[in-house]
This record gives sequence, C-alpha cells and structure tokens, in this order.
Amino acid sequence: MNTIDLITKSEDDDKYLPINSSYEKRVGRIQTDILDIAEGMDPWKLEFARRYAGGEAKTKIAKDIHRADTTVNKFLATAPAQLLVQYYKLLLDVESGPTESVRKNILYEIALDNQKLDPKESTKAIAELNKMDNDKNKGGGLGTINITISADLPKGPLDA
Repeated sequence: MNTIDLITKSEDDDKYLPINSSYEKRVGRIQTDILDIAEGMDPWKLEFARRYAGGEAKTKIAKDIHRADTTVNKFLATAPAQLLVQYYKLLLDVESGPTESVRKNILYEIALDNQKLDPKESTKAIAELNKMDNDKNKGGGLGTINITISADLPKGPLDA
C-alpha cells in the first residue's frame, strides 16, 4: 500500500474531516443531480435557472442573457426547468449553512465521543454549547449591533 492510499484511507475513516461530513456529501449529491438534470441543456438555461432560483426577476434575467420573455417563459414551463430551479433552490438552502440545532447536535456528538478518550475536547464542546445558549439568552443571536461613539475621534463630513 503506498502513501497516497494510506492518506486516502485515513481520510475516509475520519468522520470529523469536512469532506466526510453529511453536509458536504449532501451538497455533492445535489450538485450531481443538477448536472444530471442539466445534461444537454444550453448554458443560458442553466444561468437562468440558477439566477431565478436565487430570487431574481424573470424579466431582468431574460434581458441579461439576451433572451425574449416568451422564450424564458416557454423554458420555465417545462418539467426539467422546474426541477432544475427546485434543485438550485435546495442547493442555495443547503449552502447557507447548517441551522443552529444542527450545529448544537454536532457539538453534543463531539462532547459524547470524546468524553473518555479526550475529556478536554469534550469540555471545549460543552463550553461552545454554553456560549451558544448564553448568546441566545442575551439577544446576541438576533444580529444586534452595538455602536460606540467616541468624542476623541475627529468629526467627519457626515457628523453635523
């Protein structure tokens, strides 16, 4: 067995590597499905479906890709187009990242897995869980912004 085989085997066995995460595998499956659906389609159709799934207006996309509204509407009425748009929406949803409950579950699994072999790692995972709960209780998870105004800073053109 050569070095590359050993590295690949150890990568396949390490469940904490990002490439082995269920998230990465799901993204890969969705991308593969998109490629299967899009096989043989014109590039403008893929561009349209991707942008339309992202929430852009049909008319704006049609203008940008130099297609008539009727052509775009005709394409969008087909089953493959609808499926492609749905898969692109799913990909955007998945790529937006794991939800808070998923992140908490991962930290909980890390804490349990390392409880006996590496208690420090388990303690770190629990500390992160506690931080997440404290931030949520303080309102930090709501996207609040704190602004500090210092009188020591020079006034700019917008400070009137």
